[in-house]
Amino acid sequence: MQIQFASLLFASFVLAAVPGQDTMLALRSSAHSVRDGLRYGSGVSAGMIVWAVLAVLTLQALLATAPWVMTGVEVCGGLFLLWLASRIIRSGLGARAAKAQVAAPTRPMTTGLISSLTNAKTGLIFASVFPPALPAVVTPGAIVVVPLVVAGVVWLWMAGLAAAVGATGARVQRLLTSSGFEIASGAVIGLLGLAVLVQAAL
Repeated sequence: MQIQFASLLFASFVLAAVPGQDTMLALRSSAHSVRDGLRYGSGVSAGMIVWAVLAVLTLQALLATAPWVMTGVEVCGGLFLLWLASRIIRSGLGARAAKAQVAAPTRPMTTGLISSLTNAKTGLIFASVFPPALPAVVTPGAIVVVPLVVAGVVWLWMAGLAAAVGATGARVQRLLTSSGFEIASGAVIGLLGLAVLVQAAL
């Protein structure tokens, strides 16, 4: 069985477009600059390469024989989101106290990579949506082509988000970099983190 490219592109689009923590963090980074948005998207895409290689090699079998692996990913992801939420809220409160705009996020590419690698939603989508697109027999070509296609589609989606935010104009960008939006973003990300931890405990 060969790679089903139409199915692979569709699954990659689903992976990129389903809203979640990466979408919110991409918008937050892009609000400060398109470059930060692109850096965040590059980090996410790098993480997708790791997920895609796992999907081609062993993901389905691994989840079937060792479901605790996904639980571990969920716990790490939930804790990462709570830690990130605390930093974002502190940033927003500091900007509000100083009556200033929020400072640009530091190391957006690293944040994107960690967010991608600890996002259990990514693993579930790979396990549920990607199997029809993957070859039954693992080949060197599949190990190279599938990750590149997935990472490329995700990066293009993130780049589109960054460009869209960059084209909104100064008024919207001021709103997205305001202390109120920063605090609200941190609260939403914190709730996502709690939801992930609750899911891991069930």
